[in-house]
Amino acid sequence: MNAPLPTAAMLTVGVWSAPGFALPDHPLFMVDDETATPLCTGAHVVMERGALARIETLLAAGASRVLLGEKALLDTTMVQDAIARFGTQRIGLWLPARRMAVSWSLDRESNADFSFVMPTCPVPRWELLLADGTGTGTDAAWFAREMARQGVEQLVISLHQATADDLGLCAELSEELGDRLWLTFAEGGSDPAPWIAHGGVRQLIVNADACNAVELERLAAAVPPAAPTTTQNG
Repeated sequence: MNAPLPTAAMLTVGVWSAPGFALPDHPLFMVDDETATPLCTGAHVVMERGALARIETLLAAGASRVLLGEKALLDTTMVQDAIARFGTQRIGLWLPARRMAVSWSLDRESNADFSFVMPTCPVPRWELLLADGTGTGTDAAWFAREMARQGVEQLVISLHQATADDLGLCAELSEELGDRLWLTFAEGGSDPAPWIAHGGVRQLIVNADACNAVELERLAAAVPPAAPTTTQNG
């Protein structure tokens, strides 16, 4: 039996699952199978390429929320159109991302006396990916912040090739976006505990086989204890 997390954990764990399977204590996530009559009752459904008509179909089929993917990235007016039509509670964003590659180039123009090599991406960043894994060069953190300002209430980052070097990026974004941000790992093999302890993750999506009482207790234990509050008189 799958138990809910302890209340004190302040951690929400969602589950990737096949249609028709649900764990009542955890939000259910699935990818749109693009069938005419999808089975998605109560689920948060990732819709990578569909248009507004497909959102309407998924919601009518019982989806709790539709997460817009590549099509919304390529045309952000779709996000506002979807929110205006279906409401902020029914629309979110699906944001596949990975660390942006750093390349080096020889700068011959900054100084007439010498040339030097400089990186094209000196600050660590994540870039958004298209559905086929192609990099877009778009800063994922910047895009997520902009979408949050425009009213998007759920932003799910699917992190590819996650490493410990990404924890700082995650912590910064977690602090800024708060409970709008969800994290999942595209390859499925990363240990979520460091991301909870050091990356600030408080909303996580895991595979169904990882959603058991022992693992949930371990993840809950990774949440740092709340800092004590102090008062000052005088």
